[in-house]
Order: sequence, then C-alpha cells, then structure tokens
Amino acid sequence: MNTEALEAASLLCNLVNAPDLLTWLGVTESTPPADAKSALEKARKRMQSMQGNPKYKAASTHLIKSYRKLEELVADPAAYHAAVTGERVASQVPLLELAIDGVLADGVLTPDEEAFVRDQANKLGISDEVYEKVLAERCAVRGVTVPEARSGRAGAAVATMGPTTGTFRVERSLGASHRTAGTGWWDESFTRMLLGLVPADAKRAIDLSCGLGWSALALLPERPQMEYLGIDATQVQVDMAKRNLTAAGLADRVALQMHTPFGLPVPDGAVDVVLCVMSLQSVKDTRPLFAEAARLLSPGGRMIVVEPDSLGQQFWFDRSLLGFNDLFQGLCERVDEVIRLGSGTEDELGQPGIALGPELGRRMAEVGLEPVETVVHAVQIAQRTTFPAFARRLRRRIEALADAGRLSETDGDLVAVEKALAKLEADHPATRMGTGVHVLPLFGVAGVK
Repeated sequence: MNTEALEAASLLCNLVNAPDLLTWLGVTESTPPADAKSALEKARKRMQSMQGNPKYKAASTHLIKSYRKLEELVADPAAYHAAVTGERVASQVPLLELAIDGVLADGVLTPDEEAFVRDQANKLGISDEVYEKVLAERCAVRGVTVPEARSGRAGAAVATMGPTTGTFRVERSLGASHRTAGTGWWDESFTRMLLGLVPADAKRAIDLSCGLGWSALALLPERPQMEYLGIDATQVQVDMAKRNLTAAGLADRVALQMHTPFGLPVPDGAVDVVLCVMSLQSVKDTRPLFAEAARLLSPGGRMIVVEPDSLGQQFWFDRSLLGFNDLFQGLCERVDEVIRLGSGTEDELGQPGIALGPELGRRMAEVGLEPVETVVHAVQIAQRTTFPAFARRLRRRIEALADAGRLSETDGDLVAVEKALAKLEADHPATRMGTGVHVLPLFGVAGVK
C-alpha cells in the first residue's frame, strides 16, 4: 500500500489515541469500501466542527490535510488491515528476539523455557508460524537445539555451539567516532557524565523511555560492545528515534519498541544496564518502573536514572536575582505539589514531580537496588545579552511551569513571579548588555542490584 498514506494514518491514530484507522472509524476489514469511505467522511465533518477546540486542533488539521491519502486506505479495508497487522507483528519481533536470547544465554533451551517464550510471543500477537521461524533463527545463531517437546516432533539439530556475546540481536561491533546527542540541555558534558555512570564492559542495555534515541546516540559510539533496546510509550517517538539512529549508522545495534516501561516480555536478569533519563516527571506512579528495572537487571547490573531538581534553579543577570529567584522557587514548589497530588498516588515514593533528582536513591533502595554513585550535573546557559532578551527566557520558563501545573492566570504564585519579572524589566535599561545565567541541577544516580 501507499507508504505515505500509511504514515498519515499512523500519525492520525497517534493524535487520536487509536490503535488503527479502521478501529477509530468504527469499521472492520470486512466493511464494504463504500461504507468505510462514508465513515471517514463523517469523521472529517465531526473533526472539522471541533477544530476550534485546542484539544482536537492538531488531529483535525492533520485529518483534513491528509484526507485524500486516508481515502486510499479505506478504499480497501482488508488490504489496510493486513498492512497494519504486518507492521505491528514486525515491530514486536525485536522484543521476541530479546526474550529468546535471554533464555539462550546459558547455551540450552529447556521445554519450560520454550513454553515461556512461546507464551511471550502469543502475548505480543505473534503467530506460531512467525514465532517458530524466529526461534529457529535465534537458536541457529547460538548453536542451540530446539527441544522436542515444543511441537511433539523431533527438534532439528543445528549448528555446533559457538561463542555467545550476550547481545540482543547482532554480534558485530560498530566502530564510530564520538557523538553527543547534543540539542539544548543535552551537550557533550552531559554525555560525559552519563558515560561515567555506565560500566565500560556493559553489553546489554534497556532504555525505559528512549524518546528520540539520545541515550543510544550518546552511549553506543563509546560502548562498541553494547546493544540497546529502546522502549517508549509513544509511537511517534519510537519512529523518530529509528530515523535518528539509522542516520547515525547505529541501527544494527538497536531495537526500538512502543511499550509501557513495565510488564516487558523480557526474562528476569536479562540486561546489564537499565536507563531512564529525564522521563519520570509525568509518570503517575514510578514504583512499577523501578520494580521492573530491578527485575530486568542481572546481579551486579546497574539502573541509571537522571532527573532534575527544579526547586534548585537559579538565575543571574550580572548579579543574583534574589527576590525573583525566591518567588520562582515558590512557583516551582507549587507546581511540584500540584503534579504530585494530581497523580492520584498516595505513596510519596511513587509520586512524579519536577524535583525528583534528590529522591532517586531512596526510590532505588525501596526495590532492593543499592545506590552507589550520585553525580550532580549543572545544566547552564550563560550568555552576553540584553535584559529584554534574557527576560524572554525567564518568561518561557514561567509559562512552561504554569502549563505543567495547569495553573490559572490568577494563581497567586504565578502572578507574584510575573510581577517580579515585570519590575526587573522596568529596572534594567533595555539596551545595556549583561551576562544572563540560568542553572538547573540534574541528579544522575546509579543503583546496583
């Protein structure tokens, strides 16, 4: 089918939180094309009527813009369903390969272990035919005999047992020059900090919130023996990470999958490193994530988490902006409280927030991981500029906090910090140059199993 049309449908489904276009339209693969087109037309009219609502603006705009491409797909619902199903199964195969490699690490596949990975394949929606093909391929790579009990027939002997590397998918290293993931706050110094927390001999890593793939871009060139599984709950992020890592020449050492950061179909003790970088602020309850990391790690393996302490932010413009900093911290405390209480999680060790950095060691210890290393890294912006230009940076920070806390324009803490900024603007000549500085501390914590 038309690749651009499939991509347009995929983006729409992400925007409206639907598994596929047919499901969103309320039709099936057996629906007559005329009826499917009619359902699409009704959806367009409905979304057009809601275009003024900010909640639906992006989805309605995309639907209108991509309407002709989507028409191509609903003209043959069965073909579209087959294409989506094929993509979905293909996207799950890396997880299945990881589960299989985990049980093959000791060079033996027992009937119980085979039953385990077959069950994981069923949970992933992978057919028995595809599962058996993947199992045979992974066993051939490892030189492992498939147990006879799996299907009631003799398992075919495969290649002689060869060396194993403990990797996820491939066994070749990629030599590459150092790359940072560098945009915004993630610069070369942050990459060096992260590399310092990741053991030099680590071979298998899972990133529980891979985002755009920055961790892989930063780490893999310096860890040529490491292979990386990136998990993200958003398909758009997974797709963008795939493009970034392919462009960097790292695709052969990477598997990416849309999944929640817990309940992964991966055996216990399968990895050396679990990563979670700047992604806990919006997780309603972090306890399952930390517990999953403890389960996934092999003995001696490391969980590495990086989170900010937004309450520790400071601003200067040739001197400390003392009054403004105090009010800004008050606004941060207010937003942190709103996020924590709004999560619905009563246990403070599970609550999200914008100042989790200092709490990471305690959360690791709660699941049996020993915090062994803590690094405080300062994200800093320092530049010669005029105060109006610096004030625009401050205002963006204030607006971001207000959005995160869903604060009204009349909120007392918000009004106070905006008034303080207005006074600073009035007190500083618009054309005088100065040095504007913004510092945000990040905590990098490593916990060992």
